[in-house]
Amino acid sequence: MASSSIIKAVVVGVFVALIAGCSRDNNPTVPQAGVISGRVTESSSGNPVGGASVATLPATSGATSDNQGNFSLPGIPPANYTVTVAKANYFISSIQINLPVGDTALVSVILALKESGAQPGEERILPFGDTTMTMVWVPAGSYQMGSPTDEQDRQADEGPVHTVTFAEGFWMGKYEVTQGQWQAVMGANPSALIGVGSEYPVYNVSWNDVQTFARRLGGMFHLPSESEWEYACRAGTTTRYYWGDDSGYTEIEDHAWYVGNCSSATHPVGLKGSNAWGLYDMSGNVWEWCEDWIHDDYENAPTDGKVWIAPSGNTRVIRGGSWKCPDATYSRSARRLGRDPATGYNYIGFRLVVGGV
Repeated sequence: MASSSIIKAVVVGVFVALIAGCSRDNNPTVPQAGVISGRVTESSSGNPVGGASVATLPATSGATSDNQGNFSLPGIPPANYTVTVAKANYFISSIQINLPVGDTALVSVILALKESGAQPGEERILPFGDTTMTMVWVPAGSYQMGSPTDEQDRQADEGPVHTVTFAEGFWMGKYEVTQGQWQAVMGANPSALIGVGSEYPVYNVSWNDVQTFARRLGGMFHLPSESEWEYACRAGTTTRYYWGDDSGYTEIEDHAWYVGNCSSATHPVGLKGSNAWGLYDMSGNVWEWCEDWIHDDYENAPTDGKVWIAPSGNTRVIRGGSWKCPDATYSRSARRLGRDPATGYNYIGFRLVVGGV
């Protein structure tokens, strides 16, 4: 086998139908010209691969690039790598690839144009495989991540409370990814027995499966970081739930599918009340995968909203609670657990973001 590997990242198009005043039939507007740049990092550590830069082919993007041609990575070990592509006024897109020694990876990346002036909860409809996905705008800002020591039902791994600041806003799925959306991209529905239908959240999908799913969508979509997820869930609140403290659990019925009302099954997305930014099912129905490795607490956690990938771990973060939790406390905004990223569970699904950090 050859002693070197070649990665080629091909930008096949700059997709702008998300932003820039597209019509509801998702006709893209004319992309902006500009230089595309990129880098390759080792996924588990985030360390850059020495001497690597992304080779781009503008194609329909209307863009130019100062990084033309392939680049070689002599003696690169078999590992997971992240190809990241950037362009001024666009959200950065990343795709993870597994590259054995001697192989060549052809990566197609889609970029989304940033939009100024979007309001919290404002919606956009994106093409998504053979279907669409509704996204809502989560604004830039700061919040207190975690739970205070006097919060009812608090867990030790929810502290210390720390300030997280987002320099830019991002788009988040209005709903959990549905079985219909999964099937439109992957060609089959893995969900069975505890709620099946095109409008039900997809489940029985591992964290690894979600990475494959996102790659097929061109790198524009990705799982939220844990801090992005909690920021979006809270939507400006500091209470136990995004609808209030609800210490007596008298209001949860209106906002979440949980053990007290779910009949031991999932339910179609969007049937309960949303939070202040128009996001549904952030509490209950199915847990949601986040990008991060889970840690025992928030000591040394990122304060800029980035994914917490170093040091690495054995389990990935899930947030939001589900139909299978033994009580309502698991649906609190600060509650967190970890699960094996290689395993699919009938109580874990996910939602995606565009942009972010």
